[in-house]
Amino acid sequence: LEKDEIDDDKGLNNESKKQEPKEVVVDNSNWCSNIFKDNIRSVVEIYASDENGINIGSGFIISKNGYLLTNNHVLVSKQTGKYCEDVFFQFSNDSESEKSTKLKIIETDKESDIALCKFDTNDVKKFTVIKKIKNYSKEVNQGDDCMIMGNPFGLGLAPVRGCIRYIKDSYGDLVYAASTNVGDSGGAVFNTKGECIGINKSNTKEIDNIEVNGFANATSMETIDLFLNKWLKE
Repeated sequence: LEKDEIDDDKGLNNESKKQEPKEVVVDNSNWCSNIFKDNIRSVVEIYASDENGINIGSGFIISKNGYLLTNNHVLVSKQTGKYCEDVFFQFSNDSESEKSTKLKIIETDKESDIALCKFDTNDVKKFTVIKKIKNYSKEVNQGDDCMIMGNPFGLGLAPVRGCIRYIKDSYGDLVYAASTNVGDSGGAVFNTKGECIGINKSNTKEIDNIEVNGFANATSMETIDLFLNKWLKE
């Protein structure tokens, strides 16, 4: 007999020896912390003040030309109902030499609770621009994980995970279950790809006089883009 006729391995059909392709498992368990780290220079702490007090909030940079978004209500004095005289932002854990940067209010919309501000890019050593979702209506789904990045109680930037409950409620808002707090207003809402899908604005406390838990609201990026297309001519 020839050698290859009695060799158990070599005598087998080549097709029968082919191995099934191994399933590639992608570890996405750290998506929240990774997105947080990637946006530490695009999401900022916002402070708006006048002689009556100070408002604490969040915001995020949307343009290399120094445009930034936050909530309209973050900029308005609770006592007078007017826009605060002094508005500035800072990055968390920043050096003293770059502690705060002045913001100029460019455009606002009270109903959607968004405000477009601008800073002088020469005043900021390093910043990054947030990545926005391109097709909100087709890419955001109920049950998707999300992460809100804000400045709770003025303690500095911090992430909190959530779950999308409604893509668009009766007011057109994005609704998710997440424990957001004072200071998180104006923070960015991310999907697991690191794309911004909205701007966090408030918690729902009650519906039809019934106490509600776990409902946070955001103006969707779909709505934001409609305003940006109108406000920015760049």
